[in-house]
Amino acid sequence: MSRRRGQRKGYLRAENGSWLLTYRKYVWDPDARKTVPQRVTEKIGPAPDPPTRRCKNGELTEKQAQRFAWDHFLSKIDNATVKPFSTITFDQFWEQRYKIHLERKRKHSTKGQYKSLWKVWIQPVIGHVRLFEIKPDQVDAAITRALAAKKGTATVKHIRKVVSAIIEHARTLQMFTGENPARLIELPAHVQVRRQRAMDLEQCRAWLAIVTDEPADPKDRRSDIKPMRTMSLLGLCCSLGVSEQLGFQWQHFNLTESSVLLDGELIEPFSAAVREHSYRGRPGTLKHGHRRRNIPLPKVLMEALNDLRSASKWTAPTDPVFAGESGKAIWTDNLAKRVLKPKAIALGMPWLSWNILRHTCATLTKSFVMLDVDRRALQGHGDQNMTDRYTHEDWERMRTTMELIASEITKPPKRNEPDTTPANVVVMKRRKISNSDTELTRESLQPTRNTGTTS
Repeated sequence: MSRRRGQRKGYLRAENGSWLLTYRKYVWDPDARKTVPQRVTEKIGPAPDPPTRRCKNGELTEKQAQRFAWDHFLSKIDNATVKPFSTITFDQFWEQRYKIHLERKRKHSTKGQYKSLWKVWIQPVIGHVRLFEIKPDQVDAAITRALAAKKGTATVKHIRKVVSAIIEHARTLQMFTGENPARLIELPAHVQVRRQRAMDLEQCRAWLAIVTDEPADPKDRRSDIKPMRTMSLLGLCCSLGVSEQLGFQWQHFNLTESSVLLDGELIEPFSAAVREHSYRGRPGTLKHGHRRRNIPLPKVLMEALNDLRSASKWTAPTDPVFAGESGKAIWTDNLAKRVLKPKAIALGMPWLSWNILRHTCATLTKSFVMLDVDRRALQGHGDQNMTDRYTHEDWERMRTTMELIASEITKPPKRNEPDTTPANVVVMKRRKISNSDTELTRESLQPTRNTGTTS
């Protein structure tokens, strides 16, 4: 069998009627904290004795044994010869290559998620493994460790996603060959940890009745503006996520009766242009292209925005709409902790969050029979299935429909009385004549047969 320069071939020999393959591989030594060489001997299959004898009864020739040894053993450890960079450990690749890629190409929220999962779940288990030695069972060990720690199925899904992303980047740099082992891992069935909810109309009314736009307190140096009512209206009426709301600048709102231009795009009157988002004070691009959209504003929201602008000292076109004392976008984590959660608990809705407002908007637009194409555009979803995931059941709507079904199916059935008139009897009818007398006449010489139908 021909082989290229530097390709592993091992030591193949026939002993006691069997082909044996001896080769060297590197394994991790936990005591020495490094990889050490190890000699491995594998049985390939039956061999003729002597080896020069003609094969029979399933015996393998030397060439067949070499092919089997390459396909099942040597090819799996040959990555180090093909790609010398694959001899570095997973931890070294993270520090030297992937971390730089993560800082340049990923969003701020994604960076935090990847770094946290790497530090807690991935590095302790497979950080010491060299790239070409990573196998599916090692990736599965990291997932099993997270499941043993009572983590949810969403967490283990993200762990596999991070490992897969790192290996795919190594393949892009031609530092890894073969199939991505993370994609071969089967995840457990998804279990919903938190129930997705949506407010009904009465809960929305109760919520908007107690929240207000509180200005910053000049006596408190740590205080910032608390625009709970305006942000709640943007979420409930316009289905805007909290990061999209914090990304708003005053130039993104057209509060006039005429159309305006924003970066060469026409913005309709009384509408908002969603162009960027802000996460923990860091502006950035939207989640995906479908989130870039224009949204009409209802009158009550127009009034709230005008009042907010008149009360704010940051009103330049490029100033954030929801700006704190420093002129930067406020942190919604603090706003939720100080205002949203206490008020929600007081109303008996401890599950209320910023994302619940988007779920509520999706559910209300379904209840008020908005077209699916308009609902999808309002939510900023690329697929109708995602919009349906944000839509929750409405008990009153369900009850009304069920009452209608129940009333219809419990009505008494229509009677289908059979006609007992003999088929061969000629039907006689009365008719009026000019002298007001009546007489019996034959309407037809042909008999009228009973068809058994009712009107």
